[in-house]
Amino acid sequence: MFAVAGLLFLINPLKISTQIHLPFATVRPIGVIFLLLVAIYLIGSIFIKQPLIIRGQEFRFPSFKISLVQMAISSFDWILAAAVLYALLPSNISLSYLDFLGIYLLAMFAGVVGNVPGGLGVFETIILLILSSKVSAAAILGSMLAYRGVYYFLPLLVAAGLLGLYEIRFRAGN
Repeated sequence: MFAVAGLLFLINPLKISTQIHLPFATVRPIGVIFLLLVAIYLIGSIFIKQPLIIRGQEFRFPSFKISLVQMAISSFDWILAAAVLYALLPSNISLSYLDFLGIYLLAMFAGVVGNVPGGLGVFETIILLILSSKVSAAAILGSMLAYRGVYYFLPLLVAAGLLGLYEIRFRAGN
């Protein structure tokens, strides 16, 4: 998330609503912080070969190549997740996908920082605060409810069905 959000927040800075109560007007400072964290992580993956021990837990940096692959896959996941919600928003919204991606990433970051499971409530609040001037709150909430179903419950149902098929085949073979 940090890589794609950092780049997007620098290239296409979203204006932050005063209702969010942040000490800056755009997400550009958050983008700088995100890119610094990405750089520290990548530098650590290159130079820190010894394990880090924090509170008795041992942590090792992956190789530089694995770090890049992790960031690419993670970024792709965030971009796809935002695309799912964007596709579920009303079609008459005057908002580009790139602008929406910035809103989505800011809302997800707030959900993670808010330390609420799944970002439930925090994520929705940020999306509502920013998009409510463009689309009705009911349409936004309906889209977000459908998003939660598609992005979280649909994969669960598909995985449960595949597990069931696997178990039926396994038991039939014995």
